[in-house]
Amino acid sequence: MSKEKREIYRRKIASFWLDFSHNKIGLIGLVILLFYIFMAVFAPYLSPYPAIGTPKAAAQYAMPTWMKLFPQYSNLPPTIPIPLNVTNAMEPYPEIDLDALSRAVISYNSLNGVGENYTYKFIVAFNYTYDQPREFQIRFKWQASFENVSYRIEINMTNPNGDSFILLGQTYNIATQHVEALNTYWNMPYGDWLTTSADVELARRMNYERLYSEFYPIFYNIALMEIGEESYYNSTRSAQSSLYNKTVGNLEGFDEYFEAFFYGNDTWSGWYATYGNKTYLSHYYSMLYAWQAAFGNATGYYDYFQKYWYGNDTWSGYWYDVAIFQFEKEKIKFADQAAKNADLMAKSEADQASRRISPVNEIFVGPGEYRLEICVLVTPLSSNAALEITIDPSSEFKVWGSVHGFLGADHQGRDVLTQVLGGAGISLVVGSLAALFATVLEVVFGVASGYLGGLVDETIMRIVDILLCLPTLPLLLALSAYFRPNVYFIILIIAIFGWQGGARVVRSRVLTLREMPFVESARASGASDLYIIFRHLIPNIFPIVMASMVLSVPAAVITEAALSFLGFGDPLAPTWGKMLHEAQEVGAFSSLAWWYILPPGFAITFLCLAFVFIGHALDEVVNPRLRRRR
Repeated sequence: MSKEKREIYRRKIASFWLDFSHNKIGLIGLVILLFYIFMAVFAPYLSPYPAIGTPKAAAQYAMPTWMKLFPQYSNLPPTIPIPLNVTNAMEPYPEIDLDALSRAVISYNSLNGVGENYTYKFIVAFNYTYDQPREFQIRFKWQASFENVSYRIEINMTNPNGDSFILLGQTYNIATQHVEALNTYWNMPYGDWLTTSADVELARRMNYERLYSEFYPIFYNIALMEIGEESYYNSTRSAQSSLYNKTVGNLEGFDEYFEAFFYGNDTWSGWYATYGNKTYLSHYYSMLYAWQAAFGNATGYYDYFQKYWYGNDTWSGYWYDVAIFQFEKEKIKFADQAAKNADLMAKSEADQASRRISPVNEIFVGPGEYRLEICVLVTPLSSNAALEITIDPSSEFKVWGSVHGFLGADHQGRDVLTQVLGGAGISLVVGSLAALFATVLEVVFGVASGYLGGLVDETIMRIVDILLCLPTLPLLLALSAYFRPNVYFIILIIAIFGWQGGARVVRSRVLTLREMPFVESARASGASDLYIIFRHLIPNIFPIVMASMVLSVPAAVITEAALSFLGFGDPLAPTWGKMLHEAQEVGAFSSLAWWYILPPGFAITFLCLAFVFIGHALDEVVNPRLRRRR
């Protein structure tokens, strides 16, 4: 570009800015637009949270922090994280080691003489000085590798009144369904059962611990009776067949004998199922009746029973050994089944009971010292039991704040300001690109229709008439639902249905321009149609097109917001319409969470207002008649 042309463009820009700067409405719109651009560009630096996948940062519908200026809200708690690690404990715990990554390591080995059962624990205390919170959460991460051992993770909380509550309690061993958790990092089992912090879920957790401890013995005894009786029958039949064969010399008539013996009215037939609760005397008389039923008299019974009871006779002890082995083998099965049944029943009952209490209100009774006791209870299952647990330092107890940030939190405790900042970029991109694409379409079709005329003009105008007659919003909803849209798809469909009105304006202006003397002169000089269009027509319609494009941005922004509000927008994009959709879905209006509803609404309003102000100012600058009228 030559120096003369650069000077011409510089003067044109200076003249344009001189005219534009005298329009106060236009300047206000420009300031607002620059503010939105600043929000969009610096959003990652203005908020510590990501706009996509914003994490929970406070309690549900936490108020803005500046609300604490009002006396009734002055003592509401912020979000308070309490690390659950040994370095934050009240006192040293030499039996718990720290590795190079500051992770607490608990090692147990029954061969080292630690004892049959052992408990490792450490206590973390914190001072709470605020009003009662609405939510809190435990996030406990660990890695476990174990062999022939059962261990239980417990986290108990004690309030200033001395009341203790089990916040987390779960047992793990080789017979449970949690075997797949070996050597992996994970949060607590059952997902939200132990990680969620809402009142109902926490109440369910607390009730679950109590109900499980009540239901497990019941289901255990039921399984013991069902499986124990079968085990007792099989082991008794095996032992009695050996006794019968040794006494009689063969097994003829054994089946009839055993059925009468087992299901008869003799007292002994029930001895095995309850053997653990009987005394020596009850065993003696129980087996005496069995001896008499088998041999018809009690001759030699006393010597036999003494050898049997004290295990000095290999043959007589065989019956006892087989029975006990079979019983212990079956215990694994019915213990696991009892645990599953108790788990299901406790969950069901806890779900009902949890609706009647508020655990946060019971636990947090006011300011004071609260203690969190982290326990690992180890139970070896054999003489070579071993366990190693590594507690991740990111484990924490967190009081979710009732106040948060400049604009508070939404129904999931996510920062509202982060979502508003993220929506600024999306709305600017959608509005600008949709308006740009629509403007390109209206220039192409408007110039072609106005300049070429004839069949081309008729065809394009009929297409415009058809598109103008279509119900735009229902059609946009149908297309959005069918194609599973993203932001760029929404930009495309808004542009496709937004160029018709502008094309008519461009056509009417081109119809006037093509009859102008300078166009006729160019045509008479042999200029091609493309030369005339790009050299004479488009430069003359450019001011009108620019004003039209700026004024069409608000329509694109509102259309995108409407699609998102109705649930047909990009589900992954943090748009203002999506915020309003979620607010309406979860009852933010009825909860009077105005800090969640008003910011996206005002953001849409002021962004559209900025483009309207700028558009009207541009229209006055490029249209001298409007300036003279003012």
